Amino acid sequence: MRAGLIVAVYYLFLVLLLRTDPLPAAAISLLGLAIMLPLGYLIDRWRYRAQLRKWQARTGRTPDE
Repeated sequence: MRAGLIVAVYYLFLVLLLRTDPLPAAAISLLGLAIMLPLGYLIDRWRYRAQLRKWQARTGRTPDE
């Protein structure tokens, strides 16, 4: 969801403010989307695991308990 919103804003920035042709701007935006999707997934997974470790250290429990 975040990557889609960022790509849409980036596309509008390229077309409206930088006056780039719409087709190359779309190609650049889709390339950015292809990069942001897996990176966003990895960052979310890293954040979740870090928060889970902090919770486990604080409570001394595992999520299954």
